[in-house]
Amino acid sequence: SRDIAVTLQHARLIAKHKPLVDSFVARILDAPVASGAMRVEAAYSNAYRKALDATTNRQRAFFVLAFLIAVLFLTDVILRVQRTNAALATATKELRRANAALALEREKERELGELKTRFVAMTTHEFRTPLSAILSSGELLSTYGASWDRERTASHLERIHASARHMGQMLEEILLIGRAEAGALKPLPPLIELDAVCRRLVSTLDEAFGKSHPIRFEFSGEASVGLDERLLTHVLTNLLENALKYSPRGSEILLKVEATDTECRFVVKDSGIGIAEADMPHLFTSFEGGRNVGYVTASGLGLAVVRRVLDVQGGTIDVKSSLGQGSEFTVKLPSQVPDPEPEARAS
Repeated sequence: SRDIAVTLQHARLIAKHKPLVDSFVARILDAPVASGAMRVEAAYSNAYRKALDATTNRQRAFFVLAFLIAVLFLTDVILRVQRTNAALATATKELRRANAALALEREKERELGELKTRFVAMTTHEFRTPLSAILSSGELLSTYGASWDRERTASHLERIHASARHMGQMLEEILLIGRAEAGALKPLPPLIELDAVCRRLVSTLDEAFGKSHPIRFEFSGEASVGLDERLLTHVLTNLLENALKYSPRGSEILLKVEATDTECRFVVKDSGIGIAEADMPHLFTSFEGGRNVGYVTASGLGLAVVRRVLDVQGGTIDVKSSLGQGSEFTVKLPSQVPDPEPEARAS
């Protein structure tokens, strides 16, 4: 009974304060807790998303920076490799050029050695023959000259003179080649009467060879040209002398000259022994003679002199020949060779 009485007392108390409790509960229920929590959650989500975006951006920036560093490093490596390869290629090219120059110098040295050998051989032979003739004729004149008649004495004197002229011509040709190779040979081109110069040369050679071959001379074009008469004489003399030496006695030799305002063309044609194909590459080399010259005396200087003289005047020479069919040399020179500088003229 006591328990029931206590329970009823509590029940009456609860019932008495029920409106107040209900009001308090209603107020609690009506408080905006959910919307605030949602706002807090939204703010947190937004901050979290921004933090993630910032982290992602930093990661991207770091990746881009690392990529750029890698690209720059690789670019630097590639450029260094390219520069190294370019420097290596340049060094290789320079080395090849130096080796080529060295090989050229060695070849020139070898050719110079061969030239010296041929020169010694030529001088010991070519100079010995006229010297022997001079000495023998001189001794004969000294011993028997008083008892000889004029004709026999004149014959030995002419032999001495001819031998001396031959030696002088060889020495002049050697000096001419030396000056040409040293760059000291310069043309001095005043105006000359080309027709008259060629006719005098033909007449001189005709007399020197005892009119052994008829020399047909043909001239056309300009009479006055600016050529070095001395150098031109060397060219035509050597070509005509070769034609006279290596052609059968009585066969005709042709000298054809055509002169224009810009060019002079000289053709020397013979019906002689011709030139072997194997000798063509060495035709203008000093102290080189053809293999088919036989008994004919030749120093091997004539055509070498021709080439050197033409080179200093800007001229060219063309050869057509075959064994037993004769030879045809065509020389072309500018009609007005440029006058050299005063210092070159002095040399």
